[in-house]
Amino acid sequence: MVIGGGLAGAATATHLARAGREVILLERDRTPAHKVCGEFLGQLACGELERFGVDLAALGAVPIARTRLFAGRAKAEAPLPFRAAGLSRATLDPHLRTLAAGVGVDLRTGVRATGVTPGAVEVEGGASIAADHVIVATGKHEVRGVLRRTVAKAKDSKIGIKEHLRLTGEQCDALGPAVELHFIPGGYAGLMPVGAGAANLSIAMETGVWREHGLTPASYLDWLRSVSPSLSLRLDGATRLFERPLMVSGVPYGFRLWGAKPDLPGIWRVGDQAMVTPSLTGEGMSLALGTAKCLADCLLNGASTSDYRAELKRRFGRQIAVARAFDVVLQRESLHPPIVGGLAQWPALLSAGAKWSRGG
Repeated sequence: MVIGGGLAGAATATHLARAGREVILLERDRTPAHKVCGEFLGQLACGELERFGVDLAALGAVPIARTRLFAGRAKAEAPLPFRAAGLSRATLDPHLRTLAAGVGVDLRTGVRATGVTPGAVEVEGGASIAADHVIVATGKHEVRGVLRRTVAKAKDSKIGIKEHLRLTGEQCDALGPAVELHFIPGGYAGLMPVGAGAANLSIAMETGVWREHGLTPASYLDWLRSVSPSLSLRLDGATRLFERPLMVSGVPYGFRLWGAKPDLPGIWRVGDQAMVTPSLTGEGMSLALGTAKCLADCLLNGASTSDYRAELKRRFGRQIAVARAFDVVLQRESLHPPIVGGLAQWPALLSAGAKWSRGG
C-alpha cells in the first residue's frame, strides 16, 4: 500500500504494478491540487517521466534553458547544462495517478491516512486497511506512527511557501525561459514559468525570520519587494492567482533516511519522506521520481529496509552531500553578494555548480 499520490507515490505504485504486484494507492485529494513545490523538472525527472510515457510538451511544460542568481543588486546568469522544464504539480500529479490506475493500481482518492502500524494503515473514519508493505509517500507532511526525526539545527527547519503569479508582459519577457534564485534574509525565493501564463514563486526561509518580521500570508510579498530589489522588479504589478499562498512549516531540510533511526519492519519511505534536499538545487521532483525507482527495484528484488537505505545512499548520497554543502555555505548571508558577483565574472562555474548538485 502506498500513502500519497504525488510524484513519488504514483511513480512507486506504477513501477510495482507494471511488475505484477497488487498495489493500493491512497490519495487524500479528490480533485487536482497544488503542492508546496518549486515545480522544476531536471534531467532525471524529465527522463523518468518520459519512460512512463508522459508527453511533457502536451501537458504544457515550459522548457527552462537558463539559471540566474540574485543577491541585492548583484546578478549572475548562465545556461543550464542539462534539459529542464517547469510544470504545475496540479497538472502533473493527477496525470501520473491516471497512468497508475491504467496499469492496474487500485487508486482510492479522497482517503486520508491518519496512522500507520506494521501491516496496516488507519484512515479517516476509523477504518483500517491491511497491507504487507506500507510505503509512506506523503511528501513534507507527517503521518502518525511514522514521524521523521526532528532536525537538530533551527536553521535546517524552514517554512516552505508557494504560490502562482501572473506577471506583466514586460516581467514575462525579462524572466524568459529561466529559473531564478533570489537570496533574501533567512533563505531564498525561486521564480520560474510553469505554463498557462503562470510563474511559480517558491520560498524556503527560516521560521525565526518569518516571526521576527511579523510576516503573514497577506503581507509577505510586500516584505519580499522591500528586501530584494530583483524581486521588486519581478513582482511589482504581478497578479496573485491563488486565494492565499500554500505554506508548510517545520520542513526538515537535511533529512536523510540512511542517517535516521530505522523504521519498523514493513514500513518504507520514498520522496521527501526518504530525503529532503535543500530547495535551492531544484532537485525535489527529480529525487521524488528517482527514489521511487530505487524503492521499486529494492522491493522487486526482495531487499530489506536496511538494503534500501544503503542503496539510497549509494545512488543519491553524493548529490545530497553537494547540495547540503552549498546550502551550508549560503546560510552565511554576507557571502551572497561576493559569490554572485564572482559567478557573474565566471558564469561557467554557475553552470558547473548546477550540474554537480544533481544526479541522473
